[in-house]
Amino acid sequence: MYALRLVSLLFFSAISSGQLGLWPGAKQRALVQVSRPDALPDQLEIQMEAFPAASDSSQTIIEIPFRLSGSLIMVQAQVNEQSGSFIFDSGAPDLKLNTRYFQGGSAVANTAAGGSTGRVENLRLQSIRRFVWPGRVLEEVKVEGFDLSHLEQVRQEKILGLIGFEVFKDYEIGLDYKESKLILYPLDAQGRRLAQRAEDFPADYWIDFRLEGHIPVFPVQIGGQTLQMGLDTGAEKNLLHIQLRSKILSHFQIQKRGVLNGNGQAAVEVFTGEIDKLEIAGHVLYRMRGALTNLDALNEAFGTKLDGLLGFEFLSRQFTTINYRKRRMYIWSEISRLKHSKLQYLASKSSKL
Repeated sequence: MYALRLVSLLFFSAISSGQLGLWPGAKQRALVQVSRPDALPDQLEIQMEAFPAASDSSQTIIEIPFRLSGSLIMVQAQVNEQSGSFIFDSGAPDLKLNTRYFQGGSAVANTAAGGSTGRVENLRLQSIRRFVWPGRVLEEVKVEGFDLSHLEQVRQEKILGLIGFEVFKDYEIGLDYKESKLILYPLDAQGRRLAQRAEDFPADYWIDFRLEGHIPVFPVQIGGQTLQMGLDTGAEKNLLHIQLRSKILSHFQIQKRGVLNGNGQAAVEVFTGEIDKLEIAGHVLYRMRGALTNLDALNEAFGTKLDGLLGFEFLSRQFTTINYRKRRMYIWSEISRLKHSKLQYLASKSSKL
């Protein structure tokens, strides 16, 4: 049933700019020269400096650098002898491979399904000897694969696969878009951190969620209406179900209307724009970009009844950690982080006097 996940990734890519993005202040450089518009990544001249190596800030906490492709988090990992870029995607249930680069295996029966833009088919179950990513090593496992060529063409880069929920669920995952890194906090059985970084301090607030499948779901208020929203690092745009349109139209300023052509054969109408404000756990966020579309197929894929998804547009505004064992998400505003950093600097300077 996971096949629909590809559709949502293609959806987010299609309604974004489609350009390869880099994070602010990045030392790395990604230069893509396109020889022709319809070229796939192995037909492109791609030059990319290596990622900085993942580092441990203590014996147990792992920091993993990432870059952004559009608004997708890209990390480095290795499968068998192949190393390259993977999408860090909490909307994926587990590790998925791109069959362009990992061929063979057996067809997965009865898994073709409909998504936001049509059908995704031809899943294959493949055996891999070894998967290596900071914080997780898998050996002699079977992994589903499918063709990610369409997404590669949109992104104009080679994508080996997706790193999903099952790979990182035992950690508290920190998403630091400002510093362009993931932070993996190891946990005990109750979900308590086993280590802290020197720069860590209590969160501004937290959001309790429930897990529907592998998707964190929590209440969000828009225009006095309580919506059930899911969290997905693979969502480049916040999404709202078109069926909610009458409830929130006065709080959603439509800026663009168009037809989306994704991986499937069907085309769907989308409305992109801006939510004037939304409230989460008593905290108000203003001017959040998003899109209205039909989420029926996505809900079928996830096994949920979501009113929408929050992704990059929400997560990139602050430092967020997700603790799947505690079913809790922690939020630190950039203002709080700046204040704490300044206090640490002044304390360090004072101690040297």
